[in-house]
Amino acid sequence: MTDWVTEFFRRADALDADGVAELLTDDVALNFGNWDTQSGRDAVRQTFADFYSSIAGMSHSFVNVWEVNGGAIVESKVTYSKSEDEHVEIPAMTFLSQAGDKISGIRIYIDMAPLYT
Repeated sequence: MTDWVTEFFRRADALDADGVAELLTDDVALNFGNWDTQSGRDAVRQTFADFYSSIAGMSHSFVNVWEVNGGAIVESKVTYSKSEDEHVEIPAMTFLSQAGDKISGIRIYIDMAPLYT
C-alpha cells in the first residue's frame, strides 16, 4: 500500500480531523455512507471532527487494497469503539482519488446502523 493511503488511514484511526484535512485538496468531495455529500476541505474536516466526537475509537484492518491510476480502493473491516468496553466491527469500502500529492475525493461505502444501535 502506498504511503499516502497508509497515512490517510493512520490519521483517520487517530481521530485526527485536522491531520486528515492536511492531506486534502481545497475542493475535495466526501461521500460517507448515506450522509449528504460534503465539498471543500473545511466542510470535510468538520464532518470528520463531528463523527470522531461521536465515537471512542476506530481502527481499520485491511482485507484488500487495489491501487489504480490516480487512486486506491480499500476493502476493510472497521472496528469502532463505542466506549471503553463496547466495540462493533463493520465492513467498508473506501475509494480515494488523488490529484497531485493530495486526496481529491473520498467515497466511503458503509452501513453505520450497527454503530448507533
